[in-house]
Amino acid sequence: MAAGEDAEPELGYTPKGLYIGGKWEDAADGRTFATFNPSTGKKLGELPYASAADVDRAVQAAKKAFVDWRRVPMRERAKCLEALAKRIREQRDLLGLMDAVDAGNAVTGMRGDMDWTADSLEYFAGLVTEIKGETSSQGPRHLNFTRRQPYGVVGKINPFNHPFRFCAEKAAAPLAAGNCVGIKRRCTSPCSRRACGWPRRCR
Repeated sequence: MAAGEDAEPELGYTPKGLYIGGKWEDAADGRTFATFNPSTGKKLGELPYASAADVDRAVQAAKKAFVDWRRVPMRERAKCLEALAKRIREQRDLLGLMDAVDAGNAVTGMRGDMDWTADSLEYFAGLVTEIKGETSSQGPRHLNFTRRQPYGVVGKINPFNHPFRFCAEKAAAPLAAGNCVGIKRRCTSPCSRRACGWPRRCR
C-alpha cells in the first residue's frame, strides 16, 4: 500500500448470491455486476445480476412460502422479528461499517441505522397481537364481523442511501401481518442486504 493511501476496511464478507426460497442462488443467466467503495473506488466484489427470470423465481418461492407463513401463529411471527432484531444488534458494528463502505455514508449514522432497524422490528413484533377485525350488530340474532387476512407477496424497491435499514426495517410490518416479502436492492449499495439472512429458528 502506497504512503498516504487509505486501507480498505475488512468486512469479512463474501458475496453469496440471490436469496431465493431460503437459499443463496446464482443468477439464472450467470450475469454479475461489480460493486465499489465510492470513497476509494476499490472493488468490493462481484454480485449476481437478477433478471426477470430471477424475479419470477423469487416471487414463486415467496408464494410457496406464504402458504405456511400465513398460518404461523401471531406470537411465533413476533418471535421471528425479535430474533432478527437480536441478530442485528449483535452485528451492529459490522453491518454499519458495511453500509458505510458500500454506500458512502458516515459510519456513525449507519450504526445508528442498525439501532433504528432493531427498534422497528421489536416495535412491530409488539404490534402483532393488535391485528384485529371489527364487529357490529344491527339487531337481535344479527352480527357482522371482519377478519384481517394476509395479502400475499409484497414487493419492495429500496433506495441506495440506507441499504440495510430499508431492507429489514421496512419488511417488518408485512412480515408481522403474515405476508412474504420480495426485495429489490439498489445496485450501487447491495452488500449489507445480502448479509441479512432470516433466522432459521425463531425461538
